Amino acid sequence: MNITRAKVGAEEISPVGCDSICPSNRELEVSATAAIAEREEWYVMRVTYQRELAARERLSDMGIDSFVPTHKVRKPKRGGGYTLSEVSRLHNYIFIHTTPSMLQHIKQHSIPYLRFMMAKGEDGSQEKQFVPHAEMENFIAICRSEEGRILAESENLHLGDRVRILVGPLCGVEGYYAGAASRGGRRVVVRIEGVAAVATGLYAASQVEKLPPRDE
Repeated sequence: MNITRAKVGAEEISPVGCDSICPSNRELEVSATAAIAEREEWYVMRVTYQRELAARERLSDMGIDSFVPTHKVRKPKRGGGYTLSEVSRLHNYIFIHTTPSMLQHIKQHSIPYLRFMMAKGEDGSQEKQFVPHAEMENFIAICRSEEGRILAESENLHLGDRVRILVGPLCGVEGYYAGAASRGGRRVVVRIEGVAAVATGLYAASQVEKLPPRDE
C-alpha cells in the first residue's frame, strides 16, 4: 500500500494509514443504498372517507409538502348568497413529498388513515408507489391550470405519441397526445399509473412537439 507524505518545514509527517480511517467498499455501498432509500419522492397514498384535505392540512402543519388536486365551487349560504369552497377533484388520494422513513412515521403516529399504494418493482416485488419528479410537476401544472380535467383511471384512455406542449401557460409540459380527434386537436394527458390521469384542453398538432418514446 502506498502512503503519501507531507512536508512541513524540515519535518516529514506521515499521515495515519488510510486503512484505519477510510470506509470499506462495503460500507460505501451500504451508505449509498441508505442515501437512495431516504431520497424524497412523491408518494401516492390512499385516504379513507375522503379526508384528503384534512390530511393535507395536517401535513402542512408538520412542514411536509403534499398535493391534492382541487377546485373552487359555489355553495349556498344560509340566509342567501353563495360562498366559494375548495373541493377535491380526486377523492381519497393524496401525493406526499417525503422520505420513506418519514412517510412511515406519519402513517403510524400522525395520520393513521393513510394507506400505502403499492406497485410492482423492477424485481417483481411490491414497492410503495411514487411518481417521478418530472412527471409530478407536469401533473401539478395541468391540475392547477384552468383547462385541466381530472380523468378517473377507470376511463379507457388510448394513449398515443408522447408530446411536449409548445404554446400557452402549459408550454413545456410533457404528456401523451390522446383522445378522439376533433377540429380543435387532441388533449395532452399526464397519467399516474393506477390512480388517475389529468387532461388539458385541445391542442392542434402544430402546437405540440413529438418526443421519442419513454424508456420502459
